[in-house]
Amino acid sequence: MARRRPHGARPRLEDGQDDGDDKRDHMREGGSSLQMQAAIVGEFLCGGARDIRPRLLRRPLTPADGTPGGGTMAVVDSERFFENLERQFAIQPRGRPGDRSAAAWVLALLSVGAAVVHFAYSSAHFDEYWAYGAFFVAVAWLQTLWAFVIVTKKSRAVLVAGAALNVAVIAVWVLSRTVGVLVGPGASSSEAIGFPDVLATALEAALVVGAALVLVVPRWLVADRRRSWPTTLVLGLAVVAVAFGTAWAMTPSFASAHGHSAAGHVHGTGSALGTGIGAAHNHDQLAERQPDLPLDAATRAALAEQLTTARAVAMQYPTVADAQRAGFLLAGGFAPGSGAHYISIAGATGDIKSDQTVEVTKPGSFIYDGTSPTSRIVGLMYISTQASLPVGFAGPNDHWHRHANVCIRYGSGGIQVPFPADRDITRAQCDSVGGNFLRQTVWMVHAWVVPGWESPLGVFSHDNPNVRCADGTSRADARGFCQGT
Repeated sequence: MARRRPHGARPRLEDGQDDGDDKRDHMREGGSSLQMQAAIVGEFLCGGARDIRPRLLRRPLTPADGTPGGGTMAVVDSERFFENLERQFAIQPRGRPGDRSAAAWVLALLSVGAAVVHFAYSSAHFDEYWAYGAFFVAVAWLQTLWAFVIVTKKSRAVLVAGAALNVAVIAVWVLSRTVGVLVGPGASSSEAIGFPDVLATALEAALVVGAALVLVVPRWLVADRRRSWPTTLVLGLAVVAVAFGTAWAMTPSFASAHGHSAAGHVHGTGSALGTGIGAAHNHDQLAERQPDLPLDAATRAALAEQLTTARAVAMQYPTVADAQRAGFLLAGGFAPGSGAHYISIAGATGDIKSDQTVEVTKPGSFIYDGTSPTSRIVGLMYISTQASLPVGFAGPNDHWHRHANVCIRYGSGGIQVPFPADRDITRAQCDSVGGNFLRQTVWMVHAWVVPGWESPLGVFSHDNPNVRCADGTSRADARGFCQGT
């Protein structure tokens, strides 16, 4: 006779019998809790754990059998489960505390490199115009600050701000090299392209591209504790490249060529202000800053003969008094770096032969270290009225140049220059002072051939740092002049 089992009791299972019904019932009763926990895990893995707590607590929690009040335990269990997950996942990022990805460090490095270049050349731009210098300093500080922020804070806003800043800086650079920056003394004149500004612009362009890529692929900005050797190698090479490039951009050969001045420079009429001797103010002057090239034996011999002849010509008029007795006229005044130019009207037609080589015995002007009768000869200047660049002296190292926007006025005893050259001077301004406006001058080259006055920048350098004001400085007035000896 079969034993009756109590009402609601489950039948005893024989050994090995599957308790499938019991398992299914258990899963139905705990289904809601399991589904919710699975949802929490999913949210954690997707990075949204901190946002789902309110949604979970608002979700009605009722056991599968519909028993009222079952939701209370589910809420408590869910809260405990959430807190456990938070301890296990939320406070344990993939990288070390404070770590940032290789991408963040590379972007920061690019920004610092560009900032270093802007800091280095801010002084030269202050000499030209206060707003130019202020722009360089502001950009440099913003780039430095952005580099700090990108390695301490992961944010799309930071990436967008960095890209926007550098796009704006690149746009200003393009304007300055094409049509002018629209404000200040260089408003409508373009600057020559040099290595320092190309380097800074390249770093900024790389930063913009990098920021855009990280915006598209955000995981690149997440640090990984298991940094591979290729990543480390790339970071090391980037540091070396940027450090070498910025250091090279600040060497004297580039730093002096990139200088600017509010007074500009005119041969015999004005030069760089302050310590701007050797600074370049137009494309031709930048060409003069290129290093000399080696010469073969024949060319060296020909050049030596020309320079020896030029030295003898210069010594024909050792003082200003000698030049004035020979009928030479002062052009402008004494300028640090370029001296005082006394010109011969007879030689104003040019010093170039038919074969485009220089006529060494007929310089366009004699250069002195002052305007007093006892001021001494320091060098010569040769000119060419040809439209094309002349061959000039033997070899490739005599870099000729021209000036733009020159206003001259003929007066008693010489030629006056009321405004600095190579600046935004208009014909109307020149007419207002009774001057003659020259959009562009003839070709010119200096030759520092007098013993004791050799230029450390080269015999054909644009300016000679040894030619200074009477007080031993290079401080000039608004037109670029000062008192010579």
